[in-house]
Amino acid sequence: MSYKPPVLFEYPSRTGHQAHGLYFPPTGLEPNKRYPTVLFVYGGPCVQMVSNCFKGQKFLRLHTLAADGYAVVVIDGRGSTNRGLKFESILKNKLGTVEIDDQVEGLLWLASQTQFIDMSRVAIYGWSYGGYLSLMGLMQRPDIFKVRAAAKSLCDTLTPDPQYACFIPRSPLYPNSDYKVPTHH
Repeated sequence: MSYKPPVLFEYPSRTGHQAHGLYFPPTGLEPNKRYPTVLFVYGGPCVQMVSNCFKGQKFLRLHTLAADGYAVVVIDGRGSTNRGLKFESILKNKLGTVEIDDQVEGLLWLASQTQFIDMSRVAIYGWSYGGYLSLMGLMQRPDIFKVRAAAKSLCDTLTPDPQYACFIPRSPLYPNSDYKVPTHH
């Protein structure tokens, strides 16, 4: 299997910013054929997935999926790093609310620009916060996502990893919190 770098793309987001993404076309891409698509998502704070640099083993799974006949898409939505404070801070007290909208917007835009994404066969896959978003994607947009896969998901926003605490409302780690311990009946 020879390495083929992903294709970088940009599109104008409806929220007014220039959005960034990349995709691995399926190996052996045939004209006018649509392929099952995997949206690899992180989507949370403190990480930038899309950049014009070699990711090595970090994207090996994505390259392997493309070699197995899947289209693979990655989008940096609002909240990702290296885009400025306003862009990054949109997630404060809003985790799980805007990220899926950004991912779906990018996926639909890319599908409208290419001929190989099969929107009836889209999986969402993520690691860590991306695992959490893969669940949110399936819940919020079952019309888009047909299956999800997750690894090491953030699944408890009441006792999160400290790196997410400042983004989560009512967290005991968030200053001036109105956090209340949940009761079970």
